[in-house]
Amino acid sequence: VHIYKNHRLTRPCFRGCGPGSVDELSDFSPTMEVEMLPETVSSFAQRSKNFRRFLEERGSQVLVSPNPYEVLRFTGPRGRSCIIYKKENGRLTWTECAREAWLAFKSQSDWRACAKTTRGRESRDAVKRRHLYAALNDRDGNCCFYCGKPVLPMEFSIEHFVPVTAGGPDHISNMAITHAHCNQRAGALSVVEKVRLSESMKCEDGAVAK
Repeated sequence: VHIYKNHRLTRPCFRGCGPGSVDELSDFSPTMEVEMLPETVSSFAQRSKNFRRFLEERGSQVLVSPNPYEVLRFTGPRGRSCIIYKKENGRLTWTECAREAWLAFKSQSDWRACAKTTRGRESRDAVKRRHLYAALNDRDGNCCFYCGKPVLPMEFSIEHFVPVTAGGPDHISNMAITHAHCNQRAGALSVVEKVRLSESMKCEDGAVAK
């Protein structure tokens, strides 16, 4: 099969073309790039652990997201937020920053969120805790879910409405900021009982204030 191109007869080339032939597939890099990106949550989950390790080794911080449609949020170059979203049908969409990080992960090319530091570095747990507090504070404010009084960043406790040990998700949608002693008072109550306890404790504090 021959085609006309630029008023001269040329032949589409796919593989094994010699010098001087017309390569009709030379512009396929965008398609190849898309194919390297996982398209569904399940396909991403297979590589998620290694991808997270890749990010952390290069100075990125994996952040807690308040949005249940965010599969992953992490910091990129110059402090940008890189996000992988999931649609209702389970397919993924990638921000430019997240796509660049994934392609670097797949090709093992140079990518770094920030310069390496050796002094004053927070532990991974401390960074995660700080971002978790900030996310919950943005959503709910800094008051204890049970007593309604302010909670300082250095003293907050996390209430999982459905305990992780009972199958509850370790996600912000299942969390609230509390005081440690309020959290202990709630113990192993059900979600409904925790809500009732919250209402009664706020009423108690209101009665004392009066």
